[in-house]
Amino acid sequence: MRIGRKMSKMKGNVLDPIEVIGQYGTDATRFTLASMAAAGTDIAFSESRTAGVSEFCQQDMECGALHVHERE
Repeated sequence: MRIGRKMSKMKGNVLDPIEVIGQYGTDATRFTLASMAAAGTDIAFSESRTAGVSEFCQQDMECGALHVHERE
């Protein structure tokens, strides 16, 4: 497991949430953060994990759309 640095505005290593949401989508960003959150721990944000969740969300949406079209 890779240990990251704590985000700090002074160090300039802070992610802009608007950019992350714009790149991966709101659902993928929320799901990634929620799935990595545990009581009393810091979240080690991972762009690769967020990208994987984004692909899953896209496939899930496509599957749902196909199911809706089949029922019509």
